Amino acid sequence: MTLESVALLVAGAGLLAVAVAAIVVTRTHLRLHRTEHDLREAQTLLAEKLTDMERVRHGADAQRRQSAHVTARLVQYEDSGVRRYRLILHNLGDAVAKGVDYALVATDPSSPPPRIFEGADLFPLSKLDPGQRFFLSAMPVGDGNLYKVELKWSDEEGTKSDVVPVSLEKVFLTA
Repeated sequence: MTLESVALLVAGAGLLAVAVAAIVVTRTHLRLHRTEHDLREAQTLLAEKLTDMERVRHGADAQRRQSAHVTARLVQYEDSGVRRYRLILHNLGDAVAKGVDYALVATDPSSPPPRIFEGADLFPLSKLDPGQRFFLSAMPVGDGNLYKVELKWSDEEGTKSDVVPVSLEKVFLTA
């Protein structure tokens, strides 16, 4: 083997090494490019899903905002040494409750529910705004202190009803 053949052999081996290195680099670059493309695609899909989730959440918030929720409490308090009682209806929702009506029922048939003597003639209420409370004067008749209030109202979603158990709550007023 001559020096010239060895030189050609070394040059050929060098070219082969460069070609193999170029192929490896190209394949690695293509894999990285494909991975980068896949990541971008995954990010896009994730962003779309997050957007969809936000739309659903905002839709639920909007729907919740359009809903009235009426509840009731029965409280006892003292005013200038006189014991007084109130049935309080409260709209906890974010929409107007319309046609609000109630029935106060004793859970024990032997103990009648408190008698409403002031405000009952205003029912059904034409409306109860969000956050608004309506106070009715009440007077206990029997010894019981556990009752239920059957509530009915309507809002943008339709007619609703609820049965709320109430017990006599003692409230202390401070001046």
